[in-house]
Amino acid sequence: MNVIFFDIDGVIVKECGVAEFGYGFLIQLLSEPDFDLAARLEDLCVKPQYLKIAHETRNLVKGKHPVDKIKIFKQYLESSVKSDDAWCVTQWYNAQRRYIQKNYPIEQYIMPGIMSVFSSIQQLRSKHQIKVVAATANEQWQATWLLQYAGVYSFFDDVLGYQLESLTDQPRSKVEMLANYLQPIKNIKSKIMIGDGIPDMKAGRMNDCVCLGIGAEELKTAGADEVFGEEDYEKLVISIQKVVESK
Repeated sequence: MNVIFFDIDGVIVKECGVAEFGYGFLIQLLSEPDFDLAARLEDLCVKPQYLKIAHETRNLVKGKHPVDKIKIFKQYLESSVKSDDAWCVTQWYNAQRRYIQKNYPIEQYIMPGIMSVFSSIQQLRSKHQIKVVAATANEQWQATWLLQYAGVYSFFDDVLGYQLESLTDQPRSKVEMLANYLQPIKNIKSKIMIGDGIPDMKAGRMNDCVCLGIGAEELKTAGADEVFGEEDYEKLVISIQKVVESK
């Protein structure tokens, strides 16, 4: 069995400001006791100072469980808002969905070249056993929604994401997420992690995956075996083929 893990944002779909908008919306919700949720979900208006904080704090929360992100933001903001953390996550993701639907039709949202990657993996499946798995720091139903919106959900055997329930009995990092998934699988020939962030490379490296990074060369210092630009998905396909067929 071969297992290929894909991050979602920045690999399958474009980042395009969605994450920072979502964090800005969340920070505004946590900062304003009189926050008008219905109005903000309608107009998707986030004040510039909250977007600035979102940009400045993004690395503090990247890759972490959504509820842990809420706690980090509350501490950073010294927030007095008493809303339930899981409720805050739900509203944050609701806002992100609306933002994506309003601003990014599928053809503008999906990464150029990703469909050729999936097509090539489908061809490899005629000769090799391959599980294709989405592994994301999103909550699981949000991850599923993103894949469905992008029209690629059917390519995946499993979607791994965080849960808002049973917080004490689930992974709190991608390292644990991948480890828990791989543990029961027998006779693994190869494992590949494809991602655009340091947490992706760390999770892959800690689970003995071949790590293929999308984006900045600095991913090599985080454990990437190779790094590809957004325009290099044809080269990414070649690397996936080499790993699967060399085992």
